[in-house]
Amino acid sequence: MKTPGREAASSRPGVVFGPLHGVRVLDLAGRAGDLCGRLLADAGADVIKVEPPDGNSARQRPPFIADTPDPERSLTFLHYNAGKRGITLDYSKPAGRELLLRLVGRADILVEDAGEDSLARCGIGHSALMKASPGLAHVSITQFGLSGPYRNYAANDFICFALGGLMATSGEPGMPPIVAPGELAYAVASGYAALGGLIAYYNCALTGEGQLVDVSIHEAAAFTAGYAVPVYTATGEKPFRQSWKKRLFDLYDVYPTKDGFIRIFIMPKKHWQSLLDWLGRPPELMSEIFNDQKLRWQNSEIIDPFIERLCRGYTKDGIFREAQRRHIAASPLNTPAEFVQSDQARARGFLTTVHHPVAGAYPQTNPVFRFSASPGFVLRRAPTLGEHNTEVFCGELRLSHTELKALQSGGIV
Repeated sequence: MKTPGREAASSRPGVVFGPLHGVRVLDLAGRAGDLCGRLLADAGADVIKVEPPDGNSARQRPPFIADTPDPERSLTFLHYNAGKRGITLDYSKPAGRELLLRLVGRADILVEDAGEDSLARCGIGHSALMKASPGLAHVSITQFGLSGPYRNYAANDFICFALGGLMATSGEPGMPPIVAPGELAYAVASGYAALGGLIAYYNCALTGEGQLVDVSIHEAAAFTAGYAVPVYTATGEKPFRQSWKKRLFDLYDVYPTKDGFIRIFIMPKKHWQSLLDWLGRPPELMSEIFNDQKLRWQNSEIIDPFIERLCRGYTKDGIFREAQRRHIAASPLNTPAEFVQSDQARARGFLTTVHHPVAGAYPQTNPVFRFSASPGFVLRRAPTLGEHNTEVFCGELRLSHTELKALQSGGIV
């Protein structure tokens, strides 16, 4: 296990580093794998984002800070690349390929989402990478994995979400299926990729050997479907979409409040009794049959009007807090703004203010995971285009400034 970053960092007294401090990651990924490098950076790894000389395509994706299109103002790029250093390099050219392989020789983990065939055409396929760094954890995130009849098919997050089985069970019966907001399949695959990369990295500490970590976005989406795939493989019963009004659960519905909607979950008998107290124990609901979860579900049209009347008298937050006091599970359907402004998100420091030389000050999400002995905040902002070229190429690979300028003139960096 190489620790190329430890020496430089140890000369900074008083600085606290994350648990992956000393782990070097080369991030060649695009849209599908950007989050993988962000997760590793959040844990303290030295992640170097390798972009083409004209920049990662995410720099052109809206929305932009101040609604001003600019490669340094894309909120997508700023979010997924926080914590990373950034260099530019065209490794499709011989001089760029040589520099990349030198960087690979100093790396512990390499993350890419181009696939083996694309990398091999550039002369940096898996065998070339392992020759440059025999202990490398090579993480490859592709739409359908590196094997199978779909391996060369093109796809995006939407397609992987749909083909992975998630979309078929989303939405109301009799209506078209719906897709989750954001890029769920990419995000889940990146999470598995970060985990797989770390497992391979630590396995190298035991065996001295690196390996390829093959992550299929398609399979990641299917794995996220939870019980659906195991139920089908065990019983042959196909998962189906259920109306929120007719779920095979007890009082699992969405109810309107003064300022939005809330879901209430009633399953154990004691929760039902607590809800009856809150409703004022109406005679219509006092029959012993309603203590049975299945019978409550079958007679929801009797129960629902009482709960709807109750919920309309509260705000979402009001009913959430009162439900907590009564030990009843209830979940407000928050907007993103309501989540960010909530007491819980504020208390845990979900957002921090980051200062960028071009974008200015803007709110940035902190890491989701927190470690008791190291920072739980973004260690650095996203890099400007080529910001760390001199630091990496001259400071670490020992190129002269004249050589770096020549590479810049030749469109290599």
